[in-house]
Amino acid sequence: MSFYLRRNVTRFVLLFEGRTGSSYLISSLGAHPEVRALEEGLVRLKASGHDAQSAWVMKALSIPLLGKSGAVGFKTKLRDIADPSQFAGLLRELGVKVIHMQRHNRVKVAISEINCNMLYERTKYYNVYKEEDRLPPIRIDVADFKETLAMREKLDEELKHFVDDLRLPTLNVLYEEILQDETNTLSGIYSFLGVPAHATKGASYKNTSDDLRDALLNFEELKASVAGTGYEAMFDEVLSRKP
Repeated sequence: MSFYLRRNVTRFVLLFEGRTGSSYLISSLGAHPEVRALEEGLVRLKASGHDAQSAWVMKALSIPLLGKSGAVGFKTKLRDIADPSQFAGLLRELGVKVIHMQRHNRVKVAISEINCNMLYERTKYYNVYKEEDRLPPIRIDVADFKETLAMREKLDEELKHFVDDLRLPTLNVLYEEILQDETNTLSGIYSFLGVPAHATKGASYKNTSDDLRDALLNFEELKASVAGTGYEAMFDEVLSRKP
């Protein structure tokens, strides 16, 4: 176990929109013995305004003069920030590093968004923590799918602009990279955070099958609804055979 002087500790924030694997990643980072990684603490403080959120961030990113953590951070969605402009200023003031987590396949993001709401109704959790809680294949209304897809495109674009405008050291991480090569992806993240590579695993399970034919009762109907667009090929992408 190493010890870190305050000046050598990395502060970081994991910025994301939902259904991009952030819960898995932050719990994996938190399993590293030299990383302190917190879940979403800002969402419950949004109504209280920037000052309340700022106080939480300052506490979350506090660093002792000498400690065992070489990196400390938390995750948050942009939509949960009370004042994005002031929040950006706080991040710059603290000199944080940014992990920008995205998912290339927007079709799967939208379907996972709908699926997780159904999961919440059943388990009161948005993620699967027990194998037996995974939902069976579902049927999704075409209009609901298209509305969710458009909403996610908007949110992801807003987050991208926010991250670009921060002009802070940023590591872009794709959910697909974790699916295909988790070990090397994590190694790159730990290098970015300035801590030694360590084999860690997240606490949650994948909810929606990566093969959408196994997840959707009306796969062909939804795929046909975006025929001729860039979304069509996303329905056939299968990067992992794991559930």
